[in-house]
Amino acid sequence: MKNDVSKTEELQKKLDELLEENKALKEDLVVAKGDLAATKEDLIATQADLKLAEEKLRRALKRMFGSKSEHIAIDGDIYEQLSFVLNEAELISDTEPVETETVEVKGHKRKRVKSGSVEDIIPDDAPVEIIEHRPDDIICPECGSEMEEIGKEVRRTLVLIPKHYVVREEHFYKYACKVCDDKGTETPIVEAERTPTLIPGSYASAEAVANIIHDKFVMYSPLYRQEQDWLRMGLKLSRQTMSYWLIYCAEKYFRPIYEELRLRLLNAQILHADETPVQVLHEPDRKAKTKSYMWLYMTGRYEKEQIVLYNYNENRSGAVPKAFLAGYSGYLQTDGYSGYNILDKAKRIGCLAHARRYFTDALNGMKEHERKGSVAQEGFTRIERILLEDKKLVDLPPEERLEKRLEAIKPLMDELFEWANSVQVLKGKAKDGITYLKNQRSTFSPFFENGCIELTNNRAERSIKPFVMGRKNFLFCNTPRGATAAEVIYSLIETAKFNGLDPYEYILFVLSTAPNLAAGDVGPLLPWNVPESCKKTKA
Repeated sequence: MKNDVSKTEELQKKLDELLEENKALKEDLVVAKGDLAATKEDLIATQADLKLAEEKLRRALKRMFGSKSEHIAIDGDIYEQLSFVLNEAELISDTEPVETETVEVKGHKRKRVKSGSVEDIIPDDAPVEIIEHRPDDIICPECGSEMEEIGKEVRRTLVLIPKHYVVREEHFYKYACKVCDDKGTETPIVEAERTPTLIPGSYASAEAVANIIHDKFVMYSPLYRQEQDWLRMGLKLSRQTMSYWLIYCAEKYFRPIYEELRLRLLNAQILHADETPVQVLHEPDRKAKTKSYMWLYMTGRYEKEQIVLYNYNENRSGAVPKAFLAGYSGYLQTDGYSGYNILDKAKRIGCLAHARRYFTDALNGMKEHERKGSVAQEGFTRIERILLEDKKLVDLPPEERLEKRLEAIKPLMDELFEWANSVQVLKGKAKDGITYLKNQRSTFSPFFENGCIELTNNRAERSIKPFVMGRKNFLFCNTPRGATAAEVIYSLIETAKFNGLDPYEYILFVLSTAPNLAAGDVGPLLPWNVPESCKKTKA
């Protein structure tokens, strides 16, 4: 009996130990499951971060080597573009298409190669230099008679002449009466009227300054490169001298025109705005690498007077557009930057292309098989459909365009915003696109109030590109004074372009005319008041 009790106690002890061990194992299992769940969460987050990094890499490669248009690149496009960069000359020579057209010839038709004919690339009134080649001896070897012309072959070539320079020497003559002088009376003297100089004490001419401006601000050739070009031709024209000429003319002759254009800009019904960074080395109390900004404001597509104005400022705060557009009460179309919200009276308009760009970036960061059915593809497709529908209406009168928008595009816009509210994206560019649509929805309503309003701010983004292109070549502006001179010159050049003028001819006209006008008289210098000679040459 005693043995049975002892065995029972021993068994019970072992059972308690097993139960305790089992309990510990269960607790370890719970901890292990928790660790596994946490590991899974970490793995999912890591995979998401890895995918996001891969998307960023793909977008970066496309920005560096791909097309700048907002099309969707398929896999391999980026690497083909890289190959093109490395082998551009060979690829062009092997693949450039030859354009042809059918030409009626007596009795039959034939194809003429357009790209291989001088007549197809030059205007009709181009100057022609004729060089005649005749045989040295036109005496007939048989009979000794002089031969007669029976025909000729004409070979036409295009001659490109590098820029050259001349010195203009103006002689102002004086005349006196010799008879009066001989009589000892007061001698009348007359002299030729002196025309004002462009820059007092300088040898600068209107043509010289216009040429420097054209090369720097239209062709994006920095002053140091122009200096080298002239030096190769024997002309020691320093970049410091050229810089002084540009700043002087910008402040003396261009600034009054700029201020008048600004007053007219504020009367426009619709404006577009954008901004881009610029580095200015010698700004007071600021480090050389500190970012400054060039702002752009321009009139809408359907305004009678087309105006494009740049404005340099040290910062990107909303106070900048508020000061520049003080009192403006029309429509202002921009991207989603909140700095423009500070304008009290202007009615903000959103940019549908800016929303599309988020989805474009997301797609360009994805592999091709990942795109189908994705939020990025859906957002891109919906916005693209709206923009294509609106493109069909571009040539209609504003009233009819508004009517068609309400009929065909408003339902699509409503569906777009309903879809944006219904989807969820954790991170990435697609999420940014959804967020943009939600936050900016109120700025899209003006599209259906006024037919002159565009669906995108592409107009401003395209117009700021000339400065961006120039900035890449100039690297930075040296001083704030140089940056403000640049804002004025760029403004006149881009305004000239939008009014159908040749930038060089317009700047040349201003510089040739302004010194002879009374101070403040800028009416004759406004782009829509200049002579026909300033208009673009049509080939």
